[in-house]
Amino acid sequence: MSTSSLLYKLSLSDWERIAFYALASEDTFLGPPSVIHALSLVSRHVYNVTSVRNNSRLYARIFCFKFDYAAPARRLTERWLTSRCLAKELIARFTALGRIRRKHDIRIEDLWISYLLMSESDGKNESQLLEWAGLKEYLQIIVLTRLHLNTPWDSDLRLTSLIIWLFWMTTSRTSIQAEHPDINRFMDTFLRPFVTAGYRVPSVYGPDSYHSIPLCERITSTPTHCSGPLPPLSVVTHYGHELTLAAPTLTCAATLVTTVLFEALSNSQTFPNNAYHLPADRASAGPNFVGPTLEDLLRFHFDERIHVPGRCAPTLDLNFDQGDSEEELKSETNPPSLCGSKRYDEDWSRLVSCHDPRLVTPSPLRGIMFTIGCLAGSWEGRLLEPDYEYHVSALRDPRLGPRVPLYHKPLYWTLREHHCLLPNTPLCPGNGPEGDDDLLNAWLPRGIQIVPQKDAIQIFNPNTGFSARYETFIPGSKAAFEDLDAPWIPQEEEEDNFGDNSNPNADPSSSYIDDDDEWVDTVSHKSSEICDILITGETSERDGAAWGHFTLIGRVRPWDGLVVLLRSPRNPNEPHLGRWIFKGYVHDQNFVGRWRDTSTHVGTPGFEGGFVVRKADLGEA
Repeated sequence: MSTSSLLYKLSLSDWERIAFYALASEDTFLGPPSVIHALSLVSRHVYNVTSVRNNSRLYARIFCFKFDYAAPARRLTERWLTSRCLAKELIARFTALGRIRRKHDIRIEDLWISYLLMSESDGKNESQLLEWAGLKEYLQIIVLTRLHLNTPWDSDLRLTSLIIWLFWMTTSRTSIQAEHPDINRFMDTFLRPFVTAGYRVPSVYGPDSYHSIPLCERITSTPTHCSGPLPPLSVVTHYGHELTLAAPTLTCAATLVTTVLFEALSNSQTFPNNAYHLPADRASAGPNFVGPTLEDLLRFHFDERIHVPGRCAPTLDLNFDQGDSEEELKSETNPPSLCGSKRYDEDWSRLVSCHDPRLVTPSPLRGIMFTIGCLAGSWEGRLLEPDYEYHVSALRDPRLGPRVPLYHKPLYWTLREHHCLLPNTPLCPGNGPEGDDDLLNAWLPRGIQIVPQKDAIQIFNPNTGFSARYETFIPGSKAAFEDLDAPWIPQEEEEDNFGDNSNPNADPSSSYIDDDDEWVDTVSHKSSEICDILITGETSERDGAAWGHFTLIGRVRPWDGLVVLLRSPRNPNEPHLGRWIFKGYVHDQNFVGRWRDTSTHVGTPGFEGGFVVRKADLGEA
């Protein structure tokens, strides 16, 4: 039998296996599958049977070999993950990565693909981006070009947000310390205005003056808020389908990168010499000494570290002889550990679900916005405070933003999480001066009384006579609700299921499942039975003696997981310590966002800056 006849007798499945074994012979899994191109040159027939049009399963398997699959399998529904969709995504990704590798074209769609790749990364994606495409150098070129051309720092917020988030997702302290000092200085210059003048750029996904979102029909005007504009939207092509996304919040990423730059470059030379004149520790300071000791300053300067994303080692699966079903194709590519991409699941949910605060119907791709119990514990970090005089000047002249000095100050909290469980009725939001939910009192009614009870608190509103019980989350103990992994479904959604994650009768090989006009995504969630979350806390006696004693109370917004805390001096006779609002999101193991004073009207920029804290009992990843 001639070789030519043998070629024609092989089935598509045979060619799929042949192509895979050829793929395994390549020296590295990085980059496009060049061996497939070489194989297609054998003959016109081989070209046809190995083309993406006629053999999408081949390219779907190449996708699962080259890129991570666990996150999309977890986040997306059936119609996004057919062989045709994976083949399209493979081509789109390597087209974008090729442009990034050549470093001569800046496209918003390439940055979106890079961000989503990092969001889904369990090792393979980041290797493709960093080692083959050279993403870090590409980002540096963009930043240096913008600085050289004196591009306005708040122009194209989508592009800027994605650049800074990608810097954060690919940064380590070691890489910062190995970088040329000029690069680190340029990065600080680039980031400074987004921290000192964060009121001009997006910080939250929905108006922060409202705890209850989606906004009801009676709110017809533009809602009052003090966190800058809402994130701009993008329509991207993701796994062959159009998807509307909100840009990730810019100030959170800027605060994270600014903080890790400062921490990575802090050493004995940057420690203030005049600190050695302070008492050595609290014991030697005496009972009347107020303020930090040398021990307190050393602890803050050297010991406090925010959590920085670590690299994941890629796991390669070279077993190509699996079955032919779509389900087997998916199951063969799930890595044993999901620690990489899982840390970005809440960020993904906000992007796909929180782009329209008036949208009543939840996105079918909506997932967990806030991990139950994640705030309970001791937190430590830093507050980024702009120079007050420069800050006031920058309010009048935005061009001064990059030149505002920024001071790093310690931040210590011990927080407790309290849950109102169905069928109980939660506390109503407070009434603000503009008909809003009183952001400057952490969305709480003024004058409420909190009575501690065993493993719970009782909230009483003397203005209305309303009382509610909130169960206190105890880390490590059996919770009052069944499933901590169940997403937190707010009470106003009477149904805790939005349909089924996939149609069990659907045939993934049918073309209609890929058709946006014929197929509608649905998703189901099991309710955690929590209808409201309150937060209480304080500074410890040790930290309070050094930096001031404070109490904290706040709330979590179900719609996007936004946390708002009101920090007040424990002693009413110390108003100089400031009554401030802290608002932000939990990103991975960091709680990061913006703080501001409460003496300024909610719709007017006040004295504000950034903050970031992390759990004190977590080791560095």
